[in-house]
Amino acid sequence: MTTYKDRGSAAAGFAKEQDHYDPGLESYALVAADEAVAGSGCMGQNTGCFSIIIVREGAIVGWVNLNTENGPRTDPKALNSATRMLVERMRQLQDGERPTAQLP
Repeated sequence: MTTYKDRGSAAAGFAKEQDHYDPGLESYALVAADEAVAGSGCMGQNTGCFSIIIVREGAIVGWVNLNTENGPRTDPKALNSATRMLVERMRQLQDGERPTAQLP
């Protein structure tokens, strides 16, 4: 996760992260986040593959990346649960709380 001074700076940081992985990322509807893009790819035949979701929530940008050694690609939608947890940690951080997955 990267924290920015404001939402505008975070949006610029989100765009920069997105550009790093383009053209393989597509807009991704993730109700829990302000912005999200997802994609997957492989480095070559019989080599490592990745799936990534990059999210922006408020002034924070974070990402979930899943790598495999020898394929196949993981469907980016499989990262939904981890991404929702990441967004919850981002919200805790913005609310001045210590990010944790512990139950109250």
